[in-house]
Amino acid sequence: MEAVRAASHKLGLAPQHSPWLPPLPESILLAGLPATVDAGTMTAGGRDGHVLPLIPYAVDDLPKEQARRAAVIDLASFAHNLAGGAPGSGRSQYLRTIAGSAASRVSCADLHIYGIDCGNGALLALTALPHCGAVVTRTQAERATRLIRRLGREVARRQDLLAVGGFASITEQRAAAPAGERLPHLLVLIDRWEGFATSLGELRNGELHDTIQQVLAEGASAGVHLIITGDHKLLSGRLSAATDNKIGFRLTDKADFSWIGVSSRKVPDMPPGRALRNQTGIETQVALLAPDPSNHGQAAALAAIGEQATERDAGLAPRPRPFRVDILPGRISFATAWQMRDPAMAGRPLFGLAASAATN
Repeated sequence: MEAVRAASHKLGLAPQHSPWLPPLPESILLAGLPATVDAGTMTAGGRDGHVLPLIPYAVDDLPKEQARRAAVIDLASFAHNLAGGAPGSGRSQYLRTIAGSAASRVSCADLHIYGIDCGNGALLALTALPHCGAVVTRTQAERATRLIRRLGREVARRQDLLAVGGFASITEQRAAAPAGERLPHLLVLIDRWEGFATSLGELRNGELHDTIQQVLAEGASAGVHLIITGDHKLLSGRLSAATDNKIGFRLTDKADFSWIGVSSRKVPDMPPGRALRNQTGIETQVALLAPDPSNHGQAAALAAIGEQATERDAGLAPRPRPFRVDILPGRISFATAWQMRDPAMAGRPLFGLAASAATN
């Protein structure tokens, strides 16, 4: 081989065509992903006016086909996803890339994003997106309780709306309803499930844990989708039975890949962002939002996406925007409270206002 290469070099011959693709790169930018079958649209509406654009976030390697394709989320058929991996394997970046890609392609009238960050704050940058109603941390127990309870009530509310309209799913509702009445999809991102389970998950005898389990069981058809990252226990615990859609980033013990149906003998070297899909073992590389892989660099990229999306969606009315779960102030003036009033409550007796406030 050395002699052939030396002779080829001396003769100035062009390199021969390779019959196979090179290995997946250890990093790839979101902008460098292969084109999808449907590139989507930058405005609300999507492919058929009600189906949202595809959301690319990674590149899949298909060696048997000698091809690569963009890995995408199609909210019309997407349910939930669990992603297991060791610290530093790229699982937090997985969530940031999905959020950034979604915000750049889908209007905040059609997609609302919420984050529960039980790690090192990687999801806090999502607050720059107009789609984001809240990112809570595991130290904000009261705020996390309000958010998770609200998500549970939202699933129940949507189920009632779909039943009254005779719809089996949010996809059917969005296809039949006029533009202003289409239910938005809710994307809930939870980082480091192991941190959630030992903190927020233990509050009130496991109430929040049970609510998340309920959303996993019932939320997909109502348009409430969970993407959860965690360590190997996430792939083998109770949540694992709630969805068939799982991926494994680098795990401390390769034998743990058996939880997603992949033999340890087939596990390659896995740089940050590299993952294997359950059952198929397809190798995928999660894209970066910007060349700088640091938290600061990715947060800056999310901020830039947020600015563009805010400008794009500036004309939207307040109602289609995500409900907010803000930190409650210690004190509030009457003037500020008056600005926050709900016109729908006008004319109701005082005890009715108090009861409503206590409920919310």
